[in-house]
Amino acid sequence: MQGGKPVRGEHYHFAPSEQEFWTKAHALRADPNHPEYERLWQFLRRALLSNARISTPQDLAAYLASYAREARARIEIAPMGTLEPVKKALSEALGIHFEGEKGTHFFQSTLIQTLFYGIFSAWVLWHEEHPKPGDRFQWRLSAQHLGLPILRTLFIQLTDSRKIRALNLEEVLDWTEECLARVDRASFFARYDMGDAVQYFYEPFLAEFDPELRKDFGVWYTPPEIVRYMVGSVDAALRENFDLPDGLADPSVVVLDPCCGTGAYLVETLRLIHTRLVEGYGPAQAALKIREIAKKNLYGFELLPAPYVVSHLQIDLMLTRWGAKLDHEQDERDAADQVKQKEQILVIIGNPPYDGYAGLSVDEERNLSSAYRETKEAPKPQGQGLNDLYIRFFRMAERRIAEGVPQFDELKPGLKDVKVDTTIFRPATFIERSIDNLTRALMIGCALVAAVLFLFTRDWRQATISLVAIPLSLLGAGLMLLWSGATINVMIIAGLVIALGEVVDDAIIDVENIARRLRLNREAADPKPAFAVVLAASLEVRSAVVFASLIVMLVFVPIFFVVVRSLFKGG
Repeated sequence: MQGGKPVRGEHYHFAPSEQEFWTKAHALRADPNHPEYERLWQFLRRALLSNARISTPQDLAAYLASYAREARARIEIAPMGTLEPVKKALSEALGIHFEGEKGTHFFQSTLIQTLFYGIFSAWVLWHEEHPKPGDRFQWRLSAQHLGLPILRTLFIQLTDSRKIRALNLEEVLDWTEECLARVDRASFFARYDMGDAVQYFYEPFLAEFDPELRKDFGVWYTPPEIVRYMVGSVDAALRENFDLPDGLADPSVVVLDPCCGTGAYLVETLRLIHTRLVEGYGPAQAALKIREIAKKNLYGFELLPAPYVVSHLQIDLMLTRWGAKLDHEQDERDAADQVKQKEQILVIIGNPPYDGYAGLSVDEERNLSSAYRETKEAPKPQGQGLNDLYIRFFRMAERRIAEGVPQFDELKPGLKDVKVDTTIFRPATFIERSIDNLTRALMIGCALVAAVLFLFTRDWRQATISLVAIPLSLLGAGLMLLWSGATINVMIIAGLVIALGEVVDDAIIDVENIARRLRLNREAADPKPAFAVVLAASLEVRSAVVFASLIVMLVFVPIFFVVVRSLFKGG
């Protein structure tokens, strides 16, 4: 009722005639997964709650997602020719092509997400200028409140009355407008904090609108505690290790989030910079400086339109509240190309992308995951896991570190009077030097052992036998490690060193006793065969050597129980 008169609300069109109604009903009964069930359920839920006030971001996200599903169902049956101008405009703005069945589904989902998040963004920005309860938002005027070129283009295309009617979207968007008019804006915006916009609005929206798309593209928000920690850690590193007292607020620091999603890292970076600028210059000067930093020192790339819109919404609203409202005169796609080709980035921050089915079409990326496919201790990985985009990002960073910085000459013009050793943080250099040091130490150790044996035994044959026992023992230990699938680490090396001491000691005792018995046998009146003397002399000291080895082993047995208790029993 409006002004005492009945007003037609939402309605659901099931079939044009009674006969078609029953025909369709029988068809639906035979197909329990028919999408008509979901559409009808969503309509009934909205109809039963049509008079309820909306006061939380979660509730509004659920309503908008429900209207978005209805809008998508309608454009799925609309003639594709009607959508071609919109498809072309969206494709040119994003720089992507929608091809095949999956491309069509992605385009329809992208269009609806962009449309509804554009309306939501326009409504939030409209509220900033019209906070009075009696004011009413109109979706047809959304383009006036949106700064993003892509959204303005989309709404200009859709607000054409003939086009919107051909797509059968006009009444759905009118229902959406009515829904926004039911929001208790005072309660809503008291709870709607920009830091929680992603957690409490975007994720619930996409989870209800298209859960499969959310899973495929990995739309999971990063907890704000992690974002604050990472941004704070980068800021501390710049101040402490790069001699930049202002950290991220330094004018020379250029920050890039290559997969910015909903802009969590960019928002937190701006918040940290603004806090530092206010402390140093006051609110008025801070507003001027933060606007310049946001335009020239902070960049983010994002392919999916919905998170792209959310990130802009968060940043625009935050800057507007600081008195540093941005204009969007330059086409952002062209600006992104300029950043990729010319900008010198100092800080790269954020979460890597998630897409297990991204493919390996780029030649440079084909072998990025090959290093992880060869395993020695575990079965080879199966499936698409190693094709995920975040694995490629990790591998590119790892390879860049291992290979140094081959393009460092390009950075020299901006680093005058600075001499940089690019091998310091190269892990391969550390490993190579460690191997060289270990090889040198082993050679020196072998030489010292040989000298000591010759000095104490004073017999080259006895010394040679002891020296041969050492590599043979190491060879046996290596074969056992290989057979068991173990690898070399510091603890194993320490154990081998202790074992070598036992081997050398046993060899010296055994050889010395054999030499003494052979000498006594030669002086005897009735000498025995040399083989019998050697066997008897070896067995004579064998029991003592075995018990001595067992005693050494028993000394280390308690260590194994201590390790097990601390690891698995919380001790």
